[in-house]
Amino acid sequence: MPVIQSEYQCHQSLKNGHIQTLIPFFIRWGKPHELLTRTLTTPDGDFLRYYISKAENPLNHVIIISHGLEGNGRDRYIIDMKKKFTAQGYDVISWDMRSCGGKLNRTKKFYNAKDFKDLEFLIENIADDYEKVSLMGISLGGAITTNYLGRNCDNVHPKVYRAFILSSPLDLNASNKKLRTEFSRFIYRHAFVYSMRKKVIEKAKVMDLPVDLNKVRKIKHIDEFDDYVTAPLYGYRNGEDYRSQASPLAHLEKIKIPFYILNAYDDPFLSKESYPFKLAKEKENIFLEVPKHGGHVGFVKSFRDEYYWYELRILEFLKMKI
Repeated sequence: MPVIQSEYQCHQSLKNGHIQTLIPFFIRWGKPHELLTRTLTTPDGDFLRYYISKAENPLNHVIIISHGLEGNGRDRYIIDMKKKFTAQGYDVISWDMRSCGGKLNRTKKFYNAKDFKDLEFLIENIADDYEKVSLMGISLGGAITTNYLGRNCDNVHPKVYRAFILSSPLDLNASNKKLRTEFSRFIYRHAFVYSMRKKVIEKAKVMDLPVDLNKVRKIKHIDEFDDYVTAPLYGYRNGEDYRSQASPLAHLEKIKIPFYILNAYDDPFLSKESYPFKLAKEKENIFLEVPKHGGHVGFVKSFRDEYYWYELRILEFLKMKI
């Protein structure tokens, strides 16, 4: 314990990880939601843009949402989620990782799973305004959140209360092998690779990057981006070395706060290493829920539901007595 026996159920037509992953892109159109945009100057002279949604009846508790690969803090599913969480009394902050959100950042850095410094900087800058700070990481944002809490366990801000990660890879090399299957490569590569490649080429026009642009222009798969961009930018030997060093799995056991992992068995991005049953049974503060279905950031139960199922799980976890 605490391995959670999942009660998630969906219609027979939704019992497919790829369908669950893709369908929210076509059906999730939330109503407009007011955001307050703020910009911080980072210690290395770059900028960090974030977006605040305010609750009408605040609980003095903020949720910081970290988006996934090639997303941004204004993704429509994040905006929709913020609207629902503020209705429950939580202020909600989302933020743009470097060169996400439509504007290139000032430094050579982009973002990667091991680099939690921008998240840490954001927490330090907003924590004084709240009694409690909770974290939510989605996909790659979940890996970054886990690394912040695990690798940095003795320096986590004292107001950080709980954390929840959703559809998050815990072993990046194993997840990369899952994505290398022909079916996954065909479906998902264009969703990420085109924008990643384009940003590197655009940034190389205004600053000297330690990358081979001829190789960058030929990138077709995410792991090639790790080889030709992430590794040389951050000093790794290659993409495999980056993924090995950046994987948060080995640091999970160091996390001290209540920490909830929600990963579906049929998530096309995740391998078995992202379901750490043994550790969850041993650690009282690590909660693991692995529904049989749900895909990657899917968990659609019915097209008529106001809340996505994982949104309800997050709210329940924040209110749970532990």
